[in-house]
Amino acid sequence: MAEKETTKQIALNRKARHDYFVEETYECGISLAGTEVKSLRAGNVNLKDSYCSVKDGEIFVVGMHISPYEQGNIFNRDPMRQRKLLMHKREILKLFGLVKRDGYSLIPLSLYFKGSRVKLELGLCKGKKLHDKRDDMALKDAHREMDRAMKERNRSPGVLGGRKANFTKETTMGYYQPCPELDECNRLIKEYFETEQYAKCFQGHLPLAKSGYPLAECQIGYFYYDGLGVEKNAEQAFYWTKRAAEHGDRDGQFNLGCFYEQGIGVAPDMKSAKHWYLQAAKQDHDLAIQKCREFKIENF
Repeated sequence: MAEKETTKQIALNRKARHDYFVEETYECGISLAGTEVKSLRAGNVNLKDSYCSVKDGEIFVVGMHISPYEQGNIFNRDPMRQRKLLMHKREILKLFGLVKRDGYSLIPLSLYFKGSRVKLELGLCKGKKLHDKRDDMALKDAHREMDRAMKERNRSPGVLGGRKANFTKETTMGYYQPCPELDECNRLIKEYFETEQYAKCFQGHLPLAKSGYPLAECQIGYFYYDGLGVEKNAEQAFYWTKRAAEHGDRDGQFNLGCFYEQGIGVAPDMKSAKHWYLQAAKQDHDLAIQKCREFKIENF
């Protein structure tokens, strides 16, 4: 059985996903001179403002800058020359029809080595309008807020025990005693999360989450949301975050508010978002309090 070829990224066109909706992607070969490949190995390429065009049944990348190879001498090519992409004829004709008929754009998304060969990731794209870009910025802001809340929580495991109602068990006499589940979560975070062994941290939290422990449920939702130790899955992130929120975890309540506000794993619902922001704010969650003030919820 042949081994899977390794890939190594050369360049990423970040501007493309900011300016366009990417509807499909294609892997293409690219025709390059030897000195250009050597320059790519040093990372001397820029995909910004590049695009692809179809001419006489062939497809070319335009505006991609590959700096001259330092030892290339007379063998160097024009850094901005058009370079032919290698695709099947039927794919080229399909893309040509979509561009001409439906107003799509063909945008290079990334350049990478696959084994010893250079490959280009080509995106079939639709241009974003201004309000689309604003929506994307709002979504990124929500993502950053959730990341900040979870990373702050994971940075100081000892702080987790501060919320008595969530992380201690009440005895029949009304007194509180240490919670072994909290100790286990703290151990997993310290031993695996802080050393970036996310898969082991995910597997350790999963049985605790399945048993209904809210801190672990919230953590599993974060793993699914951010793709840490498990493949990204917005629906699973929403499911576990909702369980944590319903069990009283204030980070879960804040994250669930963000999910409802931005439509992550669920249809956008501002009424539900405000409800969960309020629940988290009542437990003194700083970011939730800011959200309540932003949306003028009750007396915050």
